[in-house]
Amino acid sequence: MHVRLSHYLLVLRGVLPGELLLQQAHRHLLDLCPACRKEWDGRPPFESASEIDLAANTEALVALRPPPERHFSLSHYDETLRRQSRLRAIARRAREDLSRLRRKPLETWPSVVRNATKRYRSRAFLLLLVEESRVRVRNAPHEAAALVALVPIALDRSPERAALPWARVLRMRAAAHHANALRVAGDLPAADRELAALRRSMQSHPLHSRDTEAEVSSLEASLRIGQRRFGEANRLLAAAAELASPQLASRIKVQHAFLLMSLGDAQRALEHYEQASAALEASAEPILHLAAVTGRVNCLCDLGRPREAGRLLAAEREALTAGGDGHLQALCRFYQARVDLGLRCLDRAVTGFTAARDQFLALDRDYDAVLTSLYLADTLLVADKITELRQLAADLVPLFRARGVERETLASLRLLAQAVQAETVTAALLSELRQNLATGSHGVGSLAAG
Repeated sequence: MHVRLSHYLLVLRGVLPGELLLQQAHRHLLDLCPACRKEWDGRPPFESASEIDLAANTEALVALRPPPERHFSLSHYDETLRRQSRLRAIARRAREDLSRLRRKPLETWPSVVRNATKRYRSRAFLLLLVEESRVRVRNAPHEAAALVALVPIALDRSPERAALPWARVLRMRAAAHHANALRVAGDLPAADRELAALRRSMQSHPLHSRDTEAEVSSLEASLRIGQRRFGEANRLLAAAAELASPQLASRIKVQHAFLLMSLGDAQRALEHYEQASAALEASAEPILHLAAVTGRVNCLCDLGRPREAGRLLAAEREALTAGGDGHLQALCRFYQARVDLGLRCLDRAVTGFTAARDQFLALDRDYDAVLTSLYLADTLLVADKITELRQLAADLVPLFRARGVERETLASLRLLAQAVQAETVTAALLSELRQNLATGSHGVGSLAAG
C-alpha cells in the first residue's frame, strides 16, 4: 500500500496514529527493497500498538509504549514484541473479567466486584468499564450506569491507589459518565446532583488532565441542553473545545450542532453537522459519524428539503441498520418517516412513525417515543384521519404516565388531548409541542448527546 500525502494529513489532524503511518511505510519499503527484506527475513511482521486489540481508551497501557524514535530500532525489537504480548494479555484478561461479570445478574455486580480476591481490579478493566458504559448508554442507560458505578468500588479495594493521578482521573470520569447515564435514563435531577458534586471535587483537587476536563464539560453540556439552560451549555461546549483532543473535538462539534437545533437554528446546525461529518470520515468512531448523519437528515427535514434528506439517509441506511443496534434502527425508521411526511407519502409516514415509536418504547427511550408520537399525530392530522388522531391522543397520557415521564411532558400530552377533543388542534400547536420536547436531551436526534 502506498504512503500518500493524505495519510500524513490525517496524522497531522490527529485522526491516524503516527506509528500506523510508520508501519505502512515500513511494509512498503520491504516490498520494494530486497536488502531491507533480507534483513527482516524470518522475523514476524512488526505490529504497532494501534493494531493490538486492546481495551478501548486504555491510557494505562498506552503509557507502556516505547518512545516513538525506537519503534523500528532492531536493538529494541524483541523487547517491543514482549511488551506487546504483555499488553495483549492484560487487555484479554480485562475483557474476560467484563464478560464474566455481565453473565451475572446486574444487581449482584457491586458485591461480586467488592468480594473478588483477584479479578475485577486492573486498571485496564476499569478503563474498559468506562468505555463500555459510554458505548451502551444509548440503548441501555441503566446498565451503563451500573457499569461505571463499579469503578469507585474497585478502586476502594486498593486504598494505596487512591492518590495516584490515573486513579483520580478514572474516578472522576466514572462519575461524569454515571451522571450522563442518569440523564439518558430520564432522571435529570439526579444527574444534576451528581455533576454538582463532581464539580466541587474537581475544584478542590484539580485533575490536570485536559481531555478529562473537556469530557466532563461535554457531558455536563448535554445535561444543560436537557434542562433548557442553553447559555450554560454553550459556555461548557466552548470551554470543552479549547481543551479537547481532535477526536473529542468532533464530538463537541456534533453537540454544538444539536444545541443549535434545540434553539431552532436548523441552518447553522446543518453547517456544524457537515463540518463534523467531514472530520469524521476517517474516524474510528462510527457511532459519532452516524450521529452527524442523522443530525443532517433532521436539519434537512426541518428546512423543507426532504428529497436531500432521503438521499443522505439512503446512502447511510446500511450503516444505520447493521450491527443490531436497536436505537440506530429506530432512528432510521423515524427519519425515513420524516422524509415520507415531507414528500406527502402519508400512509408510509404513519406506518414508519408507528414502528419507530414502538421500537423506542421497547428500548425504554420514552422521550424519543413521545416525540415520535407527536410526529405521528401531525401526520394523522395532515391525512385527515381524525378518528385515529383522537384515539392516539387519548392513549398518550395514560401510556406515558405509567412509564414515569416527567410532569412537564405529561402536561404537553394533556394539552394535545384537550385540543383534539375540542377539535382545535392545529399543525402550529403540534410544532410547538414538538419543539418544547425536542429541546430536551432525550429528543430524537440526540444520538451525540447520548
